[in-house]
Amino acid sequence: MHSKDKGSIAETFVISDLTQQGFRMALPIGENLPFDLIAIRPDFSLIRIQVKYRALEPNGTVSIKLASTWKNSEITRIVQYDLDVVDYFAVYCPEAQSAAYIPSSDIRDRKVIALRVRPSRNNQVMGIREFGMYRTLKVPC
Repeated sequence: MHSKDKGSIAETFVISDLTQQGFRMALPIGENLPFDLIAIRPDFSLIRIQVKYRALEPNGTVSIKLASTWKNSEITRIVQYDLDVVDYFAVYCPEAQSAAYIPSSDIRDRKVIALRVRPSRNNQVMGIREFGMYRTLKVPC
């Protein structure tokens, strides 16, 4: 499946999920913004969301690179996300049939974040970020 199609699937899932959580949604026009969606709180304040589609890895996690990659026939460019202009990363995992909403404040100074969807084989719990702990968009009022 093409990466643009995966992105569309993830965005559609997140829009539906957040609407069911009580947010209103807005879609920015254009592709050159640092976020994909805008969630609107009941008080009409805005939350900027970058959406990712990530398949479950064999080790039971989903990993999110905190950079955007694009390429053309001549060059590949990797740009780190500016966490001052993205409030949340929404990560859709098709195998989990759900999304996780990670606040930018939880991932400062990182290049990659891994969320555990399935328990580890050695039952490790210390230092683990569970996918399920990010199932709702938790925003202070």
